[in-house]
Amino acid sequence: MYPGVELRLYRYVVVLAEELNFTRAAARLHVAQPSLSKQIRELEDYLGAQLFERTKRDVRLTAAGGAFTAEARLTLFHADRAVQGARAAKGQYRGPWSIGYSPLIDLRILSKVRQHLSLTHSLRHNNPLCAETHRNGVRQAQHGEGLHRGQGD
Repeated sequence: MYPGVELRLYRYVVVLAEELNFTRAAARLHVAQPSLSKQIRELEDYLGAQLFERTKRDVRLTAAGGAFTAEARLTLFHADRAVQGARAAKGQYRGPWSIGYSPLIDLRILSKVRQHLSLTHSLRHNNPLCAETHRNGVRQAQHGEGLHRGQGD
């Protein structure tokens, strides 16, 4: 195994943590179950910690597995944001757009923003669906938290 952990292994752990079943996780990941088991075992050896407790009937997340899974989700989120950022820098961002707004906003302004995004991106990409927006009416205290977590554009 190369130094560090490959992104695909983060996906494997997250899906296995969600399914708690190697067969179902392998099916979701489109990999063979023995291969998934082997890769998870090798990752555990590399980390020096058991991520999953296995019995004949059950798979359970260990404390180390829970901690790793939480960070793996963040890693996958940031990897996706990196791809989106690169595409956006090149003008290829196709949404969906998440727009946070105060419940006190004049909705005509929000409508104009949505219209601008829709026109700009549908004309550029010749696709009326590429600038789909999701509106989020949130309290002011939640704006900063949402932006910090990368939940608004």
